[in-house]
Amino acid sequence: MGLLEKLHLSLPAAPTAGAPLASAVAGPAGPGGSDEGPEKADSKRGKSGPGDADANSKVPGSDVDPRLKAVEDAINDPTKRLKALADWKIPRYAKQYDTKSPEVKFLDDFQSGLEAAKKYADYIAKATEYMQKFGDVKRIADIGTAAKGIKDITGKVMGPLGKIVDVVETGKEAVDLFQKLDAFADLTLAMKMTDIDSVQRWVTGAKSLYNAAEPFVSWAKSKAIGTAFAGSDAAAVAAQASVVIAYLAAEFYVALQILEAGVANEKAYFERYKKIMRVIENGGVPPRPDPPPPMPPAWESEDYKAYKAHQQEDRDLREAVQNTIRAEKRAEQAKKDAAIAAEREKHKKEIEAATQARNAALTKFDGTEFPKRYAKAYHLAFRDKIVAEMKKSKFSGNSTAGRWYDCLTQKQGYGIQEDEMDDQTGVFLGRIKRGLSLDEAQMEISKFRRVEPKYPAFDAAYAAEWKTYAASQNVSETPP
Repeated sequence: MGLLEKLHLSLPAAPTAGAPLASAVAGPAGPGGSDEGPEKADSKRGKSGPGDADANSKVPGSDVDPRLKAVEDAINDPTKRLKALADWKIPRYAKQYDTKSPEVKFLDDFQSGLEAAKKYADYIAKATEYMQKFGDVKRIADIGTAAKGIKDITGKVMGPLGKIVDVVETGKEAVDLFQKLDAFADLTLAMKMTDIDSVQRWVTGAKSLYNAAEPFVSWAKSKAIGTAFAGSDAAAVAAQASVVIAYLAAEFYVALQILEAGVANEKAYFERYKKIMRVIENGGVPPRPDPPPPMPPAWESEDYKAYKAHQQEDRDLREAVQNTIRAEKRAEQAKKDAAIAAEREKHKKEIEAATQARNAALTKFDGTEFPKRYAKAYHLAFRDKIVAEMKKSKFSGNSTAGRWYDCLTQKQGYGIQEDEMDDQTGVFLGRIKRGLSLDEAQMEISKFRRVEPKYPAFDAAYAAEWKTYAASQNVSETPP
C-alpha cells in the first residue's frame, strides 16, 4: 500500500475509458487553455459520452454504421475500450499515465507545478513592471491569467502535500510556500490598477511569498520529500524527484527575488505607480512601449494530460472505424463505377456501330436513293404546287413562292417565244423540265435545301422518304 493510500488522500484516480474525469482534474491555464476542468471543457472539445454517439458516428451520405455504434459502446466500457483500441491498433497515448500510481502523479505535479509557478511568478513580475512603466492597464488581464495558472497548481498540490506533512511531520515550509503562493494568486486576481489599496495588498502578498521562499529552499535541499515516501511504491521516483525539486526550488527563489526587488522600495514603487496613473488620467500619452513580456505556456496536471491522451485515443478509434467504413464505401462505389463504365463502353461500341451503319445508309440515301425517288415522285408535283401557290399570292416577282419556283430545273436553250406564259403568274410552265437526270435531281435537291424560307413540302417529303428507307436498311432514323 502506498503512502498516499495510507493517508486516505483523495487524489483523482487515473481516468477510465473515455468518460469525463472529475472536476478536480486541473485543465491548462494561460492563453487558449481552460481552468474549467474536463467536464466543462468537454462541451467545447467533444465529450466521450453516450449522448454524443450520433454526433461522432455520422458518415456523410450514409446512415450510422453498426460498427460506429459498437465503438461508442466500447468507449464507455473500460474493458471493451481497451480491446477495441488493440483490435484497431490505436496507439495507447494514455498508457504512460494510466500506469502511474497516485503518488507518482503527485510527485510529477509537484515538480512541473513548481517549475510552472516559477515562470508565472516571473511573468507577473515583468508584466506588472511593464504595466507600471508604460501605463498598459490592459496587461492586467494577462496577469490575471497567470494568477489563474498558479491557482491551478496550488489546487492540485496543496491538499496532498498537507496530508503528508500531517503524518510525517516534515514539509511545513513547502505547505507555507504554497499557501502564500495561493494567497498571492488571489491578490493578483483582485488587483485593479485604478485601486491603489488593491495594489498595496498585492505588494504585501508578494513580499510574504518571497519571505516564505527561503525556508522552502532549505527544506527542498534537505531532500525531505524523498524521505516522506521512503518504503512506498513511489520511493525510487521520490528520491529522484527530491533532487529535481531542490533545483527547481532554487530557481523559484531567484524568480521571486526579481519580484521582491520590484516592490522592495514601496515608496518608490508607488511613486512610479501614481505618476503613470496621473498621465493616463489626464489624457497623456505614456512612453512608447516595448513589446510586452511573453506569457509562459499553460501548466497541465498529470490527470489532465491523461484526460487529453484518452480523448486522443477515442478520437483516433472513431476515426479508424470511420476511415474503414469510408474505404469500404469507396471500394463499393468504385465497383459500381467500373460496372457503369464497362456498360457504357459496351454501349459506346454499339452506338459507334449503329452510327456508322446509319451514316453509310444516309450517304447512299442522299447520293442516289432520294434523288431517284425525288425525280420520279416529287419534281413535277412540286412544280404544280408552287405555281398554285404563286397564283394565290398574286406573284409580283419576288414572293416566297417565286424563290421556290427558281429551285426547279429549267430546260437549256428554250426560247421564250415557244412558251405559253401563264397570265396570272407570269411564268412559262413549258420551261420546267419534265424528266430529271440523277445529277439534275441532286442539284435541284441542293437548291431546295439552301433556299430561305424553307419549302415545307420538300422537308416533309425528305423526312418521309428517309424514314421509309432507314427502316428498310434497319438503321436508326435519328442519330443514336
